[in-house]
Amino acid sequence: MGASTASPNVTNEDTKVADELSHLQLLSSIIPRKEKERISLIHHYHHAIRGFSAMLTDNEASLLSGHSDVVSVIEDEIVEPQTTRSWDFLEEGMQSKWGLAKHVTSNMIIGVIDSGM
Repeated sequence: MGASTASPNVTNEDTKVADELSHLQLLSSIIPRKEKERISLIHHYHHAIRGFSAMLTDNEASLLSGHSDVVSVIEDEIVEPQTTRSWDFLEEGMQSKWGLAKHVTSNMIIGVIDSGM
C-alpha cells in the first residue's frame, strides 16, 4: 500500500492500529456481504512497506488491485520443499565434496541463506 502517512505527533503503535483498521475496511469493501466471515488478515507489514496479506479470490484480488490506495497486489507463490531427506542429502554431499566421515553431521549448525528468489 506504500509509505505510511502518519504525522510526527502519532506513535508507532497508533499508526499500526490505524493501518490495521484501514486494511480491514479495504477488505470489507471488496468481499461480498454474504461472505463477511472470510474477512481475515494474515499479516500486517509495517517496516519496509505498509501493507497486509489476506486470502482472496481472483476476482477480489482484481478489485483490490484497482483500488486507489493500493500500489500492487502480488500472489503468493507456492514453493515445494527440495528434499524431505535432509540428513541423507547433507551426509552424501559432505562425504563426496570434502571427503568427510559420516559422523561429522552430528552437532552441526546449518545456516540457510534465502536469496529471495
